[in-house]
Amino acid sequence: MTDTEPMPDVSQRQHMRWTGEEAFEPTNTLVLTTPSQAFVDIRIFNPNVVPTKGAYEPEPYLPNTGGPMSRLQWAFSGIAQTGKTNNATGGTYKKWMHIIDSTCHWGEKPPIDEGYMFPTEDPDVTLEKGKMKHPDTGVHTEYEELWKSITPLPAGKDSGKLGLRHCIVATLDAPEKKARGIVIRVGHLCQGLMMVDDRIDVERWVYDSRAEHEVNPPTVPEDVHPIEGWTRIAKLGSGFLPCSWTFDAQQLLEADTLAHGEMIWQIKETYSW
Repeated sequence: MTDTEPMPDVSQRQHMRWTGEEAFEPTNTLVLTTPSQAFVDIRIFNPNVVPTKGAYEPEPYLPNTGGPMSRLQWAFSGIAQTGKTNNATGGTYKKWMHIIDSTCHWGEKPPIDEGYMFPTEDPDVTLEKGKMKHPDTGVHTEYEELWKSITPLPAGKDSGKLGLRHCIVATLDAPEKKARGIVIRVGHLCQGLMMVDDRIDVERWVYDSRAEHEVNPPTVPEDVHPIEGWTRIAKLGSGFLPCSWTFDAQQLLEADTLAHGEMIWQIKETYSW
């Protein structure tokens, strides 16, 4: 990899704002991106943002026992493309091509996802501007999203004495079962997304959730046991996602496979820095 090629990236959204409305953040949104620009973007509603029937019941910071699926706002994955920078505005064109999208049925074409990225005074914060369908009005409306970069950290025994950080991509492609999935690990964070027909599964893991970092892990359920320092902090759905497969990165090679039942996952990308 040359110095001009992208590095692994972790971004957390700070706020969302539609034109004419106040900035707000209804979700916990985390995006992991690899050097090849594969990404997975998982957006989980914050507690009690989702309307509930009947009496008020406190919700966990992040759902971690499989449900309710109403906590999932959106989860999608694909390939990001970066275009030219507009010298007049300073914005750089960006397009995210969705391969897996929780809002799309099998065979349905995902929506166009594009915008312009603008630097801010903080080098770790980027402002995205674009236009997409407003969920309340159904009208394509201008929006802005503020993103903060999180530094990927070394994690686990595979960091070694050099403190290496690892990036791993595993994918599932089984069209005969209408199944598609991806797991991406970037440093101390890992996310997975799988769809089988319209069934959705998502997970988020962090290495050493007791340490201070910027993802704000919630209290971990008693039945969720850490794996070599990795802790699952979010889960929706009941399917199997091979996130733990990525926790020993030094043992993985591109094209390695892992079978779980009839589903076969394959390592598509590895990178260490």
